[in-house]
Amino acid sequence: ALVMERNQQRRLLTQMVQAWVRYVDLMHRERELEKQNEGALEQLRKMREAKLAAVERSLNVSGRAMMKDCFFGWRDAKKNVERREKAMAQAGRLIANSQQALMTQVVNAW
Repeated sequence: ALVMERNQQRRLLTQMVQAWVRYVDLMHRERELEKQNEGALEQLRKMREAKLAAVERSLNVSGRAMMKDCFFGWRDAKKNVERREKAMAQAGRLIANSQQALMTQVVNAW
């Protein structure tokens, strides 16, 4: 009976040590998973920041292109108005000169 009691105590001790080893192993695995999750979350955050930076750069480029289009459109419109005014002034001078030449011919013919 004494031998059986010692064997039972050894089995109980062995089971306790095995349970403790499993518990420590489980805790170790949980810590590893937490570290991996932290790494994955950090990687996701970095990827999100990179995508936002790319979108921001794209918007900056688009904004500059739109400003350039607006400026050149305004400049071209202003040049067209100036050309039209210059052409109208020239046409007015030509008409005035033609009228003067016609009057001179009529008066000289008399």
